[in-house]
Amino acid sequence: MLKVSTISCLEFLESLISSSIAGATPWVTVSNIKNPYGWVYRITKAEMDAPRVKRTNNFRPDPEIKIGSVSLADYRGSGYDRGHLAPAATMDFSKETMSESFYLSNMSPQKPQFNRGIWRDLEAQVRVWACENEDIYVVSGPIITSGYKTIGKNSVAVPPILLQSYF
Repeated sequence: MLKVSTISCLEFLESLISSSIAGATPWVTVSNIKNPYGWVYRITKAEMDAPRVKRTNNFRPDPEIKIGSVSLADYRGSGYDRGHLAPAATMDFSKETMSESFYLSNMSPQKPQFNRGIWRDLEAQVRVWACENEDIYVVSGPIITSGYKTIGKNSVAVPPILLQSYF
């Protein structure tokens, strides 16, 4: 039987956030599944009010991941988008955060209609909530279940569920 310990949302966030995001803080690692980590990040009203920088579309491997990295070729011809977990449109308050938002460690395979539809709408709504509340914490990541599909030479896991939670 699986043992579950209960902690408050605040304790959870405090245990995950070691610094404020120039990007975000990874919160899950699973060694036998190739898929980006989940992320915890904070969005502030000040960041949303800052001048915007241009989207870079500079998709690339994360230099911090030394082995088993996902590649651009894994997505090519797969029918899946490289869907942001911490969205570029939220990270456009600085050149550094915009650039880092395009690391493949921040991407998860998403069906185009999902990524460009409800997921994008949800990301936009979170930015509104950040402005209305001065800040908001976001937990975002893939839920991988048994029998998952993979794409590409590196067998990138396609999550059947993507999670976003807000505090």
